[in-house]
Amino acid sequence: MGIDATDKLVLERIDTAFEHVPVPAEKQDRYQKLHEAAREMARGIVDLCQDSMERSSALQALEQSILWTDAALRRAA
Repeated sequence: MGIDATDKLVLERIDTAFEHVPVPAEKQDRYQKLHEAAREMARGIVDLCQDSMERSSALQALEQSILWTDAALRRAA
């Protein structure tokens, strides 16, 4: 089975998405601020919401959000 044009684009996106890109020194402060804000939000969610599927979903969404912001900071010129 050969690779069609769509598969080729997907594979290129995979290469980009999973490429290791170190955190530039000049962006360390931004990372720290974002992670501190996310940590505070997560603690607030745990403190104010009872243990539930919704709370777990909120924490997971927050974690995904910080992962995406990390990627945005790493990939930005």
